[in-house]
Amino acid sequence: NLTVLRFLTEPPAAALAYGLDNGAEGTYMVYDLGGGTFDVSLLKLTRGVFEVLATGGNSALGGDDFDHRVLCHVTESFRGGNPKARFTVDGKPADTLPGHILSAAEKRRLMALSRAAKEALTKDESTCIHFAFDNGDEVELDLTREEFDAMTCHLVRKTIDTVEAVLRDASAGVSDVRGVVLVGGATRMPCVRTA
Repeated sequence: NLTVLRFLTEPPAAALAYGLDNGAEGTYMVYDLGGGTFDVSLLKLTRGVFEVLATGGNSALGGDDFDHRVLCHVTESFRGGNPKARFTVDGKPADTLPGHILSAAEKRRLMALSRAAKEALTKDESTCIHFAFDNGDEVELDLTREEFDAMTCHLVRKTIDTVEAVLRDASAGVSDVRGVVLVGGATRMPCVRTA
C-alpha cells in the first residue's frame, strides 16, 4: 500500500522532478509541449512551496502538429511544387507523381517518416525523407532544419502567444522569470528551445 501525502497538479510535479524545490526560490515557468497538447504555468516557489500564479494552454496544439506539417510538405511535393523532390515512376526518374492519393496505410507510413524526420532535425542540420508507395513509385526529399523551422514557425508562435498571455495574467514580465522548465518530447526541437 502507498500512503498519499498530497496531490500535485502537473506543473508543480514537473518543477519538483527538475529539482526546483531544493532552495531555488523565485518565479519559474513550466512550458509543456507534448504530443497532442500544450500547457504553460507560471509558478512561484517560496520555502519549498509552489504557488501557481497563472496557467494557459492549447489543447489542440502539440508535437503531432509539427509531424503533420512535414507530412503536408512531402505531399505538396507530389504535385511537383518542390524542385528539390526526386521522383521515380515505374522505375524511371520523373518530374511529378501525378494522381497519387495516399491510402490509409501509406498515410500512416508517411506520418511515421515525417515524425522521424522531425526527430532527426533535432540533432542534424538536414535529413532525407524517402517514401515508397504501394505501387512502387517513390519520392525522395531533402529537408533542412531551416526549412522545418520556417514551415512550423506559426506553431511555435502560438506557444509564445500563450506564454505572453500567461505572463500578462500574472502581471509579470520576462525579467521576473528566473527559469523555464521544458517538459515534453517536442521541447527537444531547437526552434522551440530558441523561442
